[in-house]
This record gives sequence, structure tokens and C-alpha cells, in this order.
Amino acid sequence: MAEFIIVEFDLVPEIFHGSHVFQSRTMMKNSDKIVLQNHACNFELKMNNYKELCSALETLRYWNFAKTPECFYCMVLAKKTIIRDIILKNDYDMLLRFQTFRVFAEICVLTISGKDEMLQVAQQLGLTQLANFVSTLV
Repeated sequence: MAEFIIVEFDLVPEIFHGSHVFQSRTMMKNSDKIVLQNHACNFELKMNNYKELCSALETLRYWNFAKTPECFYCMVLAKKTIIRDIILKNDYDMLLRFQTFRVFAEICVLTISGKDEMLQVAQQLGLTQLANFVSTLV
């Protein structure tokens, strides 16, 4: 059974201010708060295990970003090995759950070993924003 939580928009981290949900809050019945399922509230975007990674993806999916925040890319790169291991151990489940979600594809690309290969795969997949980000990496 899903657990719900009341989130005040004033307390939503800045990274989420560019999301469609946050930007459309003034059109909601109660523009001060929103009731969300607990799994869509991983605002710290923790990704240390399977449950946290899925929660981070669900949170990003719920908040609906037109463009993935670049700071999220940096978070993924900082935990690249951990995230790659989680995806490899749970590939079937994650593919079923997130197969059409752009951010999941971006995470997979960011866990590739070398910058050149990341860039090539991002371009082949049409992930222009990610390709631009990867091209700035040293």
C-alpha cells in the first residue's frame, strides 16, 4: 500500500523549481502544498542502493523535468561505479520499470567508462543535452 506525504512547496529543494509540477503549482487547488506518494519524495536524490536509485528515478519522473538538471548528472558521475553495479544487478527489473524514461537512459550512458564512449552513445541515442554536458567534461 502506498504511503503519502504532504510536501510544502516552500520546502521543495531548488533543483526541483524547474520542474513542470513546481511551475504549475499556482494552477493547483492548494498552491502551498501537494500530497505525494512517498517514493516521489527522494529530494536528496540518494542513489546508494537499488531502492534509492528507483526512488530517485520515480521522483524525477513525477516532478517531470523538460531538461534533466545538470547537477543530477554530476551526482550520477560522483557515484558512477555504485550506480553501474546497481543497474547491472537489477537490469531486467529496471528496464521493465524505466525503459522509456529518458533520465534512465542518461544514467546508463553516464555509467559508461570513458568520456568518448559516453559522448558517442549519447549522440546515437539523441540525448543532445547529455551529449553537450559530456563534451564539457575534462
